[in-house]
Amino acid sequence: MPWSKHQLAELGRRSYVSKAGLAAVLTELKADGLIPEDNPVSTRTLKRARDDFLSDLGSTSGDLIKTIVIKASNTAEPPLTVSYIDPFAMLQVAIDNCEPLREHVLKCLVENPCSLSSPWKLCLYSDEVSPGNQLRHLNRRKVQVIYYSFQELGRHALGSEHMWFTLCAARSVEVNRIGGLSVLWRHLFGILFEGTPSLSTGLPLGKVGTVLCCKLSILISDEKAIKETVEMKGATGTLNCGLCRNCVTRDLETHDRAGWLVSYTSTDFSKFVPHANESVQKILAHLQEQKPLLSKVAYDKLEQSLGYNLIEGGLLLDPVHGSSMIDKIQYDWFHIYVVHGIANIECGLFLKVLHVYGHKLEAINDFCNRFSWPSQIRGSAPKDVFTKRDSDSPLKASGSETLNVLVVLRVFILMYVVEEANLELRNACESFFCLCRVLDLCTQISRGRPVPFSDLGGAIRKHLEAFQKMYGIDHWTPKFHMSLHLENMFRRHGTLLSCATHERKHKVLKNFANHHLNAGATWETSLLKDVVYHELSGLRQHSSVPRATVGLLDGKKPTKRMMENFRQVAGEASDVLTSNSVVGAEGFVISRKDCCVLLVEGRLVVGEAWNFFQVEDRCISVVSLWEHVHGFMYKVAENPVVVEVQCLRESVPYSRVESDAIVLVPERALRV
Repeated sequence: MPWSKHQLAELGRRSYVSKAGLAAVLTELKADGLIPEDNPVSTRTLKRARDDFLSDLGSTSGDLIKTIVIKASNTAEPPLTVSYIDPFAMLQVAIDNCEPLREHVLKCLVENPCSLSSPWKLCLYSDEVSPGNQLRHLNRRKVQVIYYSFQELGRHALGSEHMWFTLCAARSVEVNRIGGLSVLWRHLFGILFEGTPSLSTGLPLGKVGTVLCCKLSILISDEKAIKETVEMKGATGTLNCGLCRNCVTRDLETHDRAGWLVSYTSTDFSKFVPHANESVQKILAHLQEQKPLLSKVAYDKLEQSLGYNLIEGGLLLDPVHGSSMIDKIQYDWFHIYVVHGIANIECGLFLKVLHVYGHKLEAINDFCNRFSWPSQIRGSAPKDVFTKRDSDSPLKASGSETLNVLVVLRVFILMYVVEEANLELRNACESFFCLCRVLDLCTQISRGRPVPFSDLGGAIRKHLEAFQKMYGIDHWTPKFHMSLHLENMFRRHGTLLSCATHERKHKVLKNFANHHLNAGATWETSLLKDVVYHELSGLRQHSSVPRATVGLLDGKKPTKRMMENFRQVAGEASDVLTSNSVVGAEGFVISRKDCCVLLVEGRLVVGEAWNFFQVEDRCISVVSLWEHVHGFMYKVAENPVVVEVQCLRESVPYSRVESDAIVLVPERALRV
């Protein structure tokens, strides 16, 4: 019996396989008689099955993939046709056809009802993704990608790549033809908020039975994308912070007799005068007024001195949305600190100091490598990140590896360095601990835990002062100043999002883009069809949609041996289910053999998760509790107890030698 369109389209979707590779495997299976003769297996057939399936889904908003035409900045060039995934069709199709997503949205609507008077908060993200050969001098497949989600979906949803929806993926060389990312944003804002339907007036959601109304809340990106979105000069401008009116590069303030200008190396945020929407609009109005009056050289110098470029078709000049953009910007703390950021710089300097005082990198690297990591983050375990270092250059590691390795390095410093350190080494340790404190707070905020606004601002300023005390300002970069803005952004938006989520989502787009070699007129459309199908396929899986409720993940009937283990600890019962993973009390996934933190009778304890069971509505875990010795030290024991899964908080890294273990309990680290 031949496969259906849906079955063909689903092949190779659980784990990525290119269409060419899949077709080659199917052809071999067909030749060996392992699949029926009447099943077509060519790449064209697979592509046609995908397209037909997307068309069959249908929506009251029309096709999932639509296009807009944008004039090129050079009128002699042809206009650009930009493909995008229609957000209204996508949301309707996803909610109607993906039960896990629909259940989650319904729950969120109960907690946060949506109406014209109380709209949901839309979050937007943009970045440039580079598929293909990274060393190629002109990569024509670089794409500007834009994702969106909603704050009301919850902190776990905003931390899941499956709950951010792709809006657009346009090649950078084409975006540059229309004037850049700012121009693209302006047209996309028109689609989101000014068409019919629109997020401003409301989008009917069929099976949910309500209308989704939204307003823009957060526009988050890395520094480069934010500069291109609102055309800030950034570090290349005389005023090198687009959110401050008087922040300048080092030493320029010495030429200001009025004392208005402040160096970006200052750690006193009260000296900086923040930009408001109105002040930026005045700059743009002045640039518009002066452009026809000045020579090109003089006008370029004026833009340089004011810190903004004037893009006639850009987002900031949009009469509806441009005047409120500055308040919507949120810097990504993840990029500021751990993606070629402050933590990488400081870690490089700190390792050199440690080396000078006899703490060899080999010993530190060996200490870090001994740690076992929870199943959910094992792919970003920091292994061998301290090898081959002979200078104070910034630490080279991925953002997640950098964040994780600092947790381990802090324990090494506490156990082997601090007590015998001299004054210089103590100052270096103090700056490092202050950095860790900032990262702890940012992580807690991203996880939705309550953190006072002033605590974050105070921790950031304390770290910057400690860094300057130890290392001076020679290694100071614009990201140090950007960190000072995080407190106000946290106050304004009530949260700090992390682009680590989007970095994971980029992998999906890269997988498809790497095999779309012919960057022709239909390149974006074909790429987006693959992406939207992948997103819809993922949202149909319960494991892809975050759960805030405690329980098993993909529960199934236990084996005989597992059932025997259950009877030993819980007695006889019927309708028992088991799983390798559960969702704990704070929404984090915990797996078998993970070391985890439990809250039992108001006390934090540590143990190894052995098994998880569900009996009717009760979800329990068998955990072997470890004995706390002191600090981070524990004695491993086979001491199984039955606890409610509600007691489990999160998995943590640990290092074990025979019966002794070092466990990185977050709450204990926070008290350092």
